[in-house]
Amino acid sequence: MTALLLLSLSAQAAPMAGVDFVPFGRGDLTWVDSDQLSGTLVSETDGWLQPPLTAWGGFIKSHSAVIFGLAVARVTTTTLVAGDNGDIQKSVVHTGALRSSVDYRRYFGERKVGRPSAWGSAGLWGVVPSARRKSDQYTTEEQTAADDTADQDRSRIGAAGARVGLGAELLWDTGLALGARYDVGAQLTRVLESDATVAGTLVSSEAALTMSFTFR
Repeated sequence: MTALLLLSLSAQAAPMAGVDFVPFGRGDLTWVDSDQLSGTLVSETDGWLQPPLTAWGGFIKSHSAVIFGLAVARVTTTTLVAGDNGDIQKSVVHTGALRSSVDYRRYFGERKVGRPSAWGSAGLWGVVPSARRKSDQYTTEEQTAADDTADQDRSRIGAAGARVGLGAELLWDTGLALGARYDVGAQLTRVLESDATVAGTLVSSEAALTMSFTFR
């Protein structure tokens, strides 16, 4: 069904691109102060994967638009140590995330230059995690423990969510549009601990300023 929707919208559709700005607020400070960060630096709520300013692209046709987002964060530390016999032993610690999203936007009326246009939207997103801990110095038991830690890192990074929202924009004849949106979303997580699996849900709202360009 989604593929049919994308194909129907892509025919004779105008490409569009834009950025959303979500200011850093007291909620973000509270999240950090309460020690809620994942410890991996690259999860959805750590701030690198989803910074205050995010970019997106898509296409619009008539009253409908489909918007795609793609973000990446990756941290890799490589340590080289000279062994007793002169050989070089390497240790690698890596965490990373790839976030993709798709949103469908439906305008309530015709999108006209010089007049505000309102829309409703719904979207899905997911984070694909990666983590690795390897060292030439590890014994078999130490490498097994490191693999378990990497599994826990991946579980902290991986997430999925959905959102619905409303927005409005003012379009100029140059194709530039300035506006704002307000969304309510839910995020699902599943964290592996040493003796348990912890599932969590975070429901929150978000307001953003938007700027977009439509290329006709």
